Amino acid sequence: MRHPRCADTWGRVESGERSLPDRCEACDSWIPAGAEWCVVCWAPAPRAAERRDRPLTVAPPPSVVRTPSRRRAGALTFGLKGRIAITAVVALVGLGGMLFFLLPYRATGSSISLAYTAVFLGPYGTVAWLVLRDVWKRAWQPVEVLTPRPGPPPAVTPKEDA
Repeated sequence: MRHPRCADTWGRVESGERSLPDRCEACDSWIPAGAEWCVVCWAPAPRAAERRDRPLTVAPPPSVVRTPSRRRAGALTFGLKGRIAITAVVALVGLGGMLFFLLPYRATGSSISLAYTAVFLGPYGTVAWLVLRDVWKRAWQPVEVLTPRPGPPPAVTPKEDA
């Protein structure tokens, strides 16, 4: 069973009549079905014979030729200097953490204290890999935008004087 408020809409859709409201040609606001005037600017609403179907789709964007680069900075990536600096910081933090967790092993000589280093290096290695993967991802640089070029201008025929 159809909802009573939707019955009119379903009838219009099934009959092939337009179910979308019209747009005002003066102010581009929505005009309810059956209205004779725009409620915003009071311009007359288009009649059924005067209606123009507006396109419901948008043209796709123009094609872009892109080239990958790990050296140039992109919108979401660092340049070569930034990438090397972040890699050095990640390596120094890993080296510092490993040396810090190896101190108990050097002091006691116990093999159990090596577990501290393993517990640090496992998660840190995973996080460092994720960070460096995003730092060194390729930046796609646009080279040119491919737009359709207009054809040659129409040939002009000389006019004869009479």
